[in-house]
Amino acid sequence: MKLIKRSAVAILILLLLLFIMIKDVQQGQKHYTETHPAWAWETPVYNGNISLYKKGQTLFSALFQDIKEAKSSVYLHFYILRNDALTKRLFSLLKEKASQGLNVYLSVDLIGGHELTRESIEQLKKPDIKISFS
Repeated sequence: MKLIKRSAVAILILLLLLFIMIKDVQQGQKHYTETHPAWAWETPVYNGNISLYKKGQTLFSALFQDIKEAKSSVYLHFYILRNDALTKRLFSLLKEKASQGLNVYLSVDLIGGHELTRESIEQLKKPDIKISFS
C-alpha cells in the first residue's frame, strides 16, 4: 500500500512539473509572438562585428568598454546572471547609460537569472531599463 501511495505521489509530482514546463513554454511563445514581427523581412538588418572570447575576463572587459562607448542603445541577453560584483558592475553601467537617455534592453533567461533579487530588478527599471525574462 505504501508503495502505491509513493508511486502516486511521484507521478503527481512529475505531472505537476510537466504542467509547469508546458505553461512556461506557452508563456514564452506568447511573449515572443507579441514582441517579434510575423515575417522575417520585417525584421531590420543590422551590421556589426563578431568576436570570439576564450576567457571571461577578456569578454567582460570588451563588453564593458562597448557599453561605455554606446551612443544610442544597448541590447543585451544573458543566460546566467548572479548577484555578484561583476553583475553589479554591469547593472551600474546599464543604469548610467539609461540615465544618459540611451535605450537599454536587458533580456535574461528565466532560470539562469533566478538569483537576481526583486530589489535589483526594480533598481534597473527606475532609469527606464527594459528588462524581460524568457
